[in-house]
Amino acid sequence: MLTNNYMQTDIWAQHKSKFGWTPLKINFQDRIYYSYNRYVPFLGRLQYLTNISGIDTDNVRVFTREIKKRKGFAAKLELYQPYNEDLIKSLNSEGWKIAKKHVQYRDTVVIDLTPSIDDIFMSFKSRCRNEARKAINLGLKIEEVKLTELNFDTMFELMSNTSSRKGFFMRDEAFTKNYWLSFTNAGKIHMFFAKYNNEIIAGAIVLVVGENAWYKDGGSVKEKGNLMGPRLLQWEIMKKLKTLGIKQYDLSGVPKESELETSSMRGIYTFKTGYSTEVTELMPTLELPLNYKYRFWGSFEKQWLRIYNLYAHTLWY
Repeated sequence: MLTNNYMQTDIWAQHKSKFGWTPLKINFQDRIYYSYNRYVPFLGRLQYLTNISGIDTDNVRVFTREIKKRKGFAAKLELYQPYNEDLIKSLNSEGWKIAKKHVQYRDTVVIDLTPSIDDIFMSFKSRCRNEARKAINLGLKIEEVKLTELNFDTMFELMSNTSSRKGFFMRDEAFTKNYWLSFTNAGKIHMFFAKYNNEIIAGAIVLVVGENAWYKDGGSVKEKGNLMGPRLLQWEIMKKLKTLGIKQYDLSGVPKESELETSSMRGIYTFKTGYSTEVTELMPTLELPLNYKYRFWGSFEKQWLRIYNLYAHTLWY
């Protein structure tokens, strides 16, 4: 069951408040949600409810009424919940519309850490198991390290190199290191390095909330790809998380299988699905019009995000 996402924590809210967003608390059925609010030129305020969980067909009407009480031209809702056709119909009946743009990933691989260590390992695809064994036989070592400034710099460099090599976008250094520090101060983050002959060849950042964990950031050295560092790294992370009482590990996003032929992230899909044959499809992004200005949002959003990125050199969301 997907629940308690890290983006719905006080830690993330404080982080986002430093980058143009105003987090507002919503008390709903004994739970507290964050609505991240930001001004859109010419249109007004957008409510951004990201990675919400706990919404179902029984409470969607009351939830919608709560959102309508707040100011703005629209609300964008991303549910951290598996795809549910009945829930989509219920949301549609309350005025929610499928959004043209989603911000967070729509498909992911979630590892159940409740079985025994042996059973978890045997649930991996055979190629995945063989690659992990190869890394062990080659002498790779996985270490959890302290979150020092030096290790932060090393991790960010690994990520930057991988981003340039694979062609995927990553957040800027200020944004990234700020949430690393925020989760470090709260004791909710773990950093791991894979080493070969004491050389760091791969790294990973993992966030934890309650009994859930997320693979948030990662990177590796291209020249040492044959050593299978990232493969063994994730397996050792899972073993560590299990000792901490974590029951669910979200590998945080894969492209849709139907889009693999044209996706630049095909390698990420192959890598992450090595740990599980099941891909979890999440709910689509929905939007709730709150006043007449919403009719301009469909055509304006894409242009606004492009202009913002061009001049600010970072993402708006």
